[in-house]
Parts: sequence; C-alpha cells; structure tokens
Amino acid sequence: MFKQFSVLAVVSVVGIVTGLQLGCSSRTSAATQTTPAAFAPEKSDAKAIELVDQMVAKLGGAPAWDAVKQIQFELRYMLNGEQKGWFIHSWDRWNGRHRLELVDLTTVALAEKEGNNSLIRSLIVMYNLFERNRGTVTYGGQEAPSDTKKKRIAEAYQRWKDDSYKLAFLFKLKDPGVVLKHAGQVKDQSGVCLPACDVIEVSFSDGVGTDTYFVNINETSGMPEVWQKAVSGGRLGYKLEEWTTVDGLKFPTKLQNLGVEGEVFLFSNIKIGEPEDRLYIPTIH
Repeated sequence: MFKQFSVLAVVSVVGIVTGLQLGCSSRTSAATQTTPAAFAPEKSDAKAIELVDQMVAKLGGAPAWDAVKQIQFELRYMLNGEQKGWFIHSWDRWNGRHRLELVDLTTVALAEKEGNNSLIRSLIVMYNLFERNRGTVTYGGQEAPSDTKKKRIAEAYQRWKDDSYKLAFLFKLKDPGVVLKHAGQVKDQSGVCLPACDVIEVSFSDGVGTDTYFVNINETSGMPEVWQKAVSGGRLGYKLEEWTTVDGLKFPTKLQNLGVEGEVFLFSNIKIGEPEDRLYIPTIH
C-alpha cells in the first residue's frame, strides 16, 4: 500500500553527483564530486543489473546520458489543480554550474490579472555546485543582501538535488556506491504494473547514503512505471507518465503521487545542449 505523504519533504540525493574536475576546456566527462570507487557489480544482484541495463537502453542508453553537457528544464508543483511552485533549472553538467529561477507566483497571478507577462518576477540564483561560497542572488535585477545570499544558494542547491534527481534518477542507477537488488514482482498497483512489474531495490554502500528507493519495471514493456522512496511508515510512490524524448533520451514529464491524488510534478521545456556561459557565473580554473 502507498502511504499518503507530501513530497514537499526533502528528497535525499546521495549519488546524483559522483571527482571534482571543473573549468577544463578539454573535458571528456561531466564535472562531479569525489565519491567512493565506481559502481561495484559484485555488490548487486545479477538479475537486477540485467533489468536495469535493459531499461536504461530503452530510455536512450547510458552513453547518451553520460554525454549530456547541459540540461535545462522547468518543474511545476501542483496540488489539487493549483500551482504551488514553479522552478526553472539550467544545469551545466560539464562544468558543475547551476542556475535556478524561482518564479514568484504572486507576480504570476498579477501578470494574469493584468494580461502582461512582463510583470512576472523570479529569484535568480547562480553558483558553482562544488564551491557554493561563489554565487549571485538577484530578484527583479536587484542583488540580494549579502546576509541572505548564503541561505538562498543553499536552498537552490537542495532544490537542484531534489528536482534533478526526480528527472534523472533512472539514469543514475549504476552510480558509484549504488547497490541494486531484485526484490520480486508486484501486480496491478493502482492501475499500474499490468500484468506485473519487477521491483528493483536501490540502496547505497556505507558512506554513500542511507536512503532506499524502488523502481518498478514492467515485465512486458521493460519500461519503468513506478518510482518509490522508503519513508517512515511506508513508501512515497509516484507513477511515471507522459514520456517525452529529448536528444534520444526519454523522460517522464508527469510524476503522479500514488497516495495523494491531487499532488503532481510536471516537467516541461526539457532541453539538452552545449553549456551557455551567459546563464552562469564563470567556471573555476
């Protein structure tokens, strides 16, 4: 059974970043933080690895994800049909930079009332993911007071972890320190997993993380249908819906909370391309 939880709670993301290499023009891989050694297949079930590899291949393949230099996306948080949050992300994977535009929903309401979208304002945070003492915070073109900058950057970093993990979780299942286990099958969960899904339990080695996640992969299509996180008293679960393909990679654009009918995350404007320096603070050299 899916217990009813609000996803406004923080989602821990140990393993979304995995060797600090910033500001090198000859880079051949994304900038990442130092973590334990690479994915260790001997710590995981062979069946789980096989199913995950097959699923990722259907989503576009690990090499395609590894080659992503910049990904941009918008995320709207909806509750009972009302927009409660609007987050616009630009993530320079290659150089470890992030830009968050936190849209002020009060200005959205004003813009709709006046019929003038130029009235919409956002809090814009730009910083380096692995040196978060460097960054800028502005609202309506005005720089935020220095005593609030550190707090806003910390909030933007957490927002990046939460939102980018929801978007890219399925491509991160063989990151360093991840342990995969085939946890049996389930059938017909709230209209999904028909006729059945293989359940992959996702945990982490000591020192990497303490959370446990689950991915339900349809045994017929090989596609993921449900994403879950173990929480106190049950699991927080989402149905993965309305898939889109961007540069050969498939992403679900709707995450429906299976325990709270009115709670939905909607992704849009997903774009993949070359890093755009104008969006970020300078890279570290």
